[in-house]
Amino acid sequence: MVEGVGSELLCDSRSTPLAPDPTSRSRDKRSITARLGSAGKRGFPMSGKRVRFVMAKAEVPFDLVRLGINDHSVLVVYGAVDILTSPKLHEALTELVEEDEEAVLLDLANVTFVDSSGLGTIVTADRHMRSRGRQLRLVAVPESCIRLFEVTGLSDRFHVFADRDSALIGTLP
Repeated sequence: MVEGVGSELLCDSRSTPLAPDPTSRSRDKRSITARLGSAGKRGFPMSGKRVRFVMAKAEVPFDLVRLGINDHSVLVVYGAVDILTSPKLHEALTELVEEDEEAVLLDLANVTFVDSSGLGTIVTADRHMRSRGRQLRLVAVPESCIRLFEVTGLSDRFHVFADRDSALIGTLP
């Protein structure tokens, strides 16, 4: 049997917690119910021990914040850039592309996820900036996004900076 204790589970040799049950309709959304399976002849190795399930960090809501720093526009992105949010990012970047600035900084430090539509939005903004002889500088890009750029063959296309200060002066690492 598995006995729930807050966010912990107590296991004995007759059951095996396999995974959280996604169909559970508990009143407390933080509680987890586990599907059970047979432990086999040798018993469950965690018999009698408490197993802690760590809840995923709450999703950061999507938001865009525009800053003006040293005659540069900085667009700070929060949350996931996906098919639902990329139109908002596209609109904000289009406004910045239309302005007459040497470079626009896109701060991605607080981005939790980027899908193909978000990547397409960034590529489009970069293409429009280049056609005007200007730069889109990506700032504090998360490792998952760097990996996405590498997998898609775009890692050499973007100007990626570790922080805002280096992006403001335009010094690549």
